[in-house]
Amino acid sequence: MCIATGFRHPERYLIYSFSGILVLTALSKLYTVMGNVRMLDLYDPVLLLSNRRLLTGVAVIELFCAMLIVRTRHPWFAGLILLWLGANFLMYRVAVSLGGAITPCPCLGSVGGRLGLSQSATDVLMHSILVYFLAGGLYLLVRHGSRVSPANWRNLQKSPS
Repeated sequence: MCIATGFRHPERYLIYSFSGILVLTALSKLYTVMGNVRMLDLYDPVLLLSNRRLLTGVAVIELFCAMLIVRTRHPWFAGLILLWLGANFLMYRVAVSLGGAITPCPCLGSVGGRLGLSQSATDVLMHSILVYFLAGGLYLLVRHGSRVSPANWRNLQKSPS
């Protein structure tokens, strides 16, 4: 159930689509972590964590963000979460490409391969999702962010979410 009363009806579907994508990508990561795929034992070239730990941590963050996006009463906050998440994904991809890492991003875990997607198709899908998050987050923040001012910040903090 969406508690978000500040959202217009079409924006609710937008929010549900963001949350749905986050839940699906998190579940694909968790599915991969439970397996014995070789790439889980390798270390991420940017964050220097094992891919198993990295995928688990990112899946938890994605599930938490999906819950926050659906539960918030403030559309600008959902936009802020999406921009934050999208910016982190973008910075990671830039760091991978600048570092010259040979290993591809395990964004979907091993599910992309199991679905018959090539690595290039998975990359295009993940880039599209990244652009969707950044554009949607920017839309929500610009559209509803003007309602947030220092004068009414105390009211926002006191309202139950």
